[in-house]
Amino acid sequence: QLEKRVSILEEDAVHRHMDEMEEDMKSILNFTISTTEQLTETEDIKTT
Repeated sequence: QLEKRVSILEEDAVHRHMDEMEEDMKSILNFTISTTEQLTETEDIKTT
């Protein structure tokens, strides 16, 4: 019974870790996209 509860807790921890990593990836991706857009806008200003 105890072992089963421990494995459930471990799985829960793994899932939570995966969710956190996914959130980090999303914020890194959003940061990259917004930085790229800013660079593109700057390039547009230079060319005009």
